[in-house]
Amino acid sequence: MDDYLDYNYRTFADDPTLSPDRRAALKMVLNRNNGSIGDFQAAERFMDLDGHSPALRLAGARSYTPERIKSNNVILIGSRESNPWVDLYRSRMNFFLDYDPATHRSSVVNRNPQPGEKPEYDASIDRNEGYSVAAFLPNLNANKYTLIVSGSDSQATRAAGEFVASSEGLAQIRRKMPTGQFPYFEVVLGTSRLAGTTLNTEILAYRVHARQP
Repeated sequence: MDDYLDYNYRTFADDPTLSPDRRAALKMVLNRNNGSIGDFQAAERFMDLDGHSPALRLAGARSYTPERIKSNNVILIGSRESNPWVDLYRSRMNFFLDYDPATHRSSVVNRNPQPGEKPEYDASIDRNEGYSVAAFLPNLNANKYTLIVSGSDSQATRAAGEFVASSEGLAQIRRKMPTGQFPYFEVVLGTSRLAGTTLNTEILAYRVHARQP
């Protein structure tokens, strides 16, 4: 996040220890708004919702600012590795995506496991399974809201976006929540897939956070 805020990442391609080819490739990456296919598919799903606000805009993480997050309702797509803005909410979340760059292993961490829950949902065990987190939280400004959709890989992120944006998925989440006003919540989603096609997405664990009147 610090590198984002002061644009320090732009200097990575100037490292003299890198080969000319590596510097050229890195400059190309840094000058483009790259993202995973799953991230864009999740964003597309939200943009296609009937009745969405005409003010809804799609923005790259690099071009975003703290003031824009504080002043708006936001949907953050991706884990902290692909979208560092998610890190602003990590301390308030029971479930979050963790990534080990040494082993290329992604998992959902459960800070305080309840009976029947796992302390960690490891996506590296079975390639036909993926895990994701969907969290609806108060924004940095208490009068605004944030929805976070993060997956253990591109397919899991896409599946989570499809789940949250569907009437069937919201109905499943609603059944886990108390009646009345929709509360703030976090859910861990497990996705089974075959050859890149999502077969089923289900809620594996959840938390409910009361909304202040």
